Amino acid sequence: MSDPSETRELIWYRKPSNSDASIFKYDSTTGTGALLEDSDSDGKKDVMALYVRDGGRGDDDKQVNGEIVSPGGLACASLTAAAPDTTTTTVINEDGVAVEVETVLWKLDVDSDGIINALADGLAITRRHLEGRLETDPVLNQLVSASGERTTETSVRKYLDLGIQTPDKVLDIDESGTFDTSDLQLILRQATGTFPSASLSDGFSNDSVTHEEIVASLSSLIPAQQVT
Repeated sequence: MSDPSETRELIWYRKPSNSDASIFKYDSTTGTGALLEDSDSDGKKDVMALYVRDGGRGDDDKQVNGEIVSPGGLACASLTAAAPDTTTTTVINEDGVAVEVETVLWKLDVDSDGIINALADGLAITRRHLEGRLETDPVLNQLVSASGERTTETSVRKYLDLGIQTPDKVLDIDESGTFDTSDLQLILRQATGTFPSASLSDGFSNDSVTHEEIVASLSSLIPAQQVT
């Protein structure tokens, strides 16, 4: 495949009689949709489970009548993972020439499901930091949401590496010069949402970095729609 962000994935598509075909993604709110599952607990998803509610989502006759009308089938699709946002700024280089520099706006919502979850996004970041040399990591499949825009091991791993390895060190929350376990602790505190006010930075703020700077760094990693 020519696009490095593109992955091949097994999907279930639906083709209602009155509309175009679409991917029947799993919806955790209704408990309906197609979901790849690990049937033998070996870390690999090997079964496509289809959840349809009689009279509800996935049932075209919209009637609770003991019959499911859900035309569709399996397909292997080329899916492009959600790309991180970027911003372009103009800077003056060492030769005095104005150049445009693109900066990645990396966010803590690793699976892009609209929620920053300590047990999903937080653990995925921690896992990649500790096991960063792994070329493939099936465990990441178990940590991310099935309803997000980045759900494959490849897309999540590439996104994590982008944040961890980015030259502007977006994950260096305490401004120590490197991304380490202290930054991980701050990220997990932010993700759990149980450290109000100054307690968020307790034990980390010092002469080199203030509480306000730590909060600002963490806030920059939260998608705008999640800031309250």
